[in-house]
Amino acid sequence: TVIGTDGDYFDVTGTTGFSAFTVAANRLFTLQFDGALTMTHHATNLDLPGEANITTAAGDVAQFFSTGTNTVQCVNYTKADGTAVVATAVDATTVAAAGALMDSECVGLAAVKATTGTFLTADQTKLDGIETSATADQSAGEILTAIENGVDSVHYVDGSIDGEHLTAVMNPALTTTGKALVMGF
Repeated sequence: TVIGTDGDYFDVTGTTGFSAFTVAANRLFTLQFDGALTMTHHATNLDLPGEANITTAAGDVAQFFSTGTNTVQCVNYTKADGTAVVATAVDATTVAAAGALMDSECVGLAAVKATTGTFLTADQTKLDGIETSATADQSAGEILTAIENGVDSVHYVDGSIDGEHLTAVMNPALTTTGKALVMGF
């Protein structure tokens, strides 16, 4: 395949495969393929991604750089369908081993769930213990006392706002003593 000096972007219309370029050194150029052909990898003449041959398809685009005269490196290859240029090979042994591992993990988790009723038994027990110790030793009266001790007790009588302060809240100009109260919250 001959790369001329008349541009940087070329449309490849043929379907005859190739394994080398005729090109000057230090050229960056792009090819767009209109159909299927095979580019054959060669470590020096045509270095392709994954060190493997590529079968093109209509709409695929490849970018190349010539590191020397007729010595070309493919620096980017984009398939029109979005798939990877080089797929990762997965053999049957790897798939079987991964499946066995997942099966054993699922069986183990199912056994824990069957025994305890939940996957988080230890964590749930800790949370239950915290909740119990936080409220078990407090009666309603003790909680009310804690509230009353935390605020100005003049405003409260047995957990209720007294009449004078209630009137002051409703209408600060009217109080039972005839004095306006300044309320600060």
